Amino acid sequence: MSENYFPKGGMCKSCVHRLIDCSHLDFSQMRVIQKDGNDHYVQCVGYARLTFSHAMRDPKMREAVVTEAFDKAMQDQQEVIADAAKELNDEADAILDALENTIVRVKVDEIPQDPLEAVNYGIDLFDQALKNYANDLRRGDVFQ
Repeated sequence: MSENYFPKGGMCKSCVHRLIDCSHLDFSQMRVIQKDGNDHYVQCVGYARLTFSHAMRDPKMREAVVTEAFDKAMQDQQEVIADAAKELNDEADAILDALENTIVRVKVDEIPQDPLEAVNYGIDLFDQALKNYANDLRRGDVFQ
C-alpha cells in the first residue's frame, strides 16, 4: 500500500492561500503531525494564518463578516427592545396596581356631582396614585 500525505484540513481552512490549488506542493517532504493508517497529515510549509485584515481584502469574506456582524447587532438590538418592552409592561402593571389601590379607597359619595369637578377629582386621584407609586419605588416595595 502506498502512503498518502495531506495537509491538515483545519490549517487549509484558516490559510491565506485557501482558495489556491496547492497540489503542486510536495506534502511528503513536510513534517507529519498525525497518522491514520497509510494517511499522513502534515504541517504545510506554505501555511500563512488568515487574519482579519486578510479576510477584509477578500470581497466574499468581507461581505460574510459584515453580514454576520449586522445580524448579531440586530439580534442584540431585538433582545434589548424585548427587555425594555417587558420592563415597560411591568412598570405599567405596577402603576395600574397603584391606581387600583387608590381608587378602591375612594368612597362613592366623595365623587362630586358636577362633571368638571368630578374630572378634577379624578386627576387629583391619579396624581395621588402616582405619588404613592413613587414613594413605593423609593422604599423598594415595587416588583416584589
